[in-house]
Amino acid sequence: MEQIAEKAGVSRAAFYLHFSDKSQLSIAIGTEGQEELRELYRQLAGLGRPSRAEVENWVRRLTDHFQRHRVGLEVGMKVSFANASFAQTDWTLLREQAECLGPHLDRWEGDAREEAITRVMLMQVNAAVTFFEWKVRGMPYREAHVVRALAEAWHSELHHPD
Repeated sequence: MEQIAEKAGVSRAAFYLHFSDKSQLSIAIGTEGQEELRELYRQLAGLGRPSRAEVENWVRRLTDHFQRHRVGLEVGMKVSFANASFAQTDWTLLREQAECLGPHLDRWEGDAREEAITRVMLMQVNAAVTFFEWKVRGMPYREAHVVRALAEAWHSELHHPD
């Protein structure tokens, strides 16, 4: 904690005014940009049943988001995978993001809706892990291939049979 406070240029006491411990700091960093991400999902929902090109354009905006919030992605992924105690936080964030696709999800009721939410949440995890592997770990994926692959998956979900 001393080193973190020192690097941040604040006293240890000032650090504790904002964060009770390192895990709280990690959550703050790892969840940076969540409102912007939820807005991206709302934009996707607003497309209804979009063309593949429209979904590809959306995936490019998603790529830009993860690039801008690379540090948050890195911290969030590392902390989440290293510490099972963040599972509820992760679940809540994914569920909130999925609910932003309300118009898409509202095509189903009951268990079918829950299944659709699960598909969306798994796709969100897939996108985040893909961006982590690509942008943080430096996997040499071609951008065009990533965009097309993710766009195909999202397009398929948005055109999922009722």
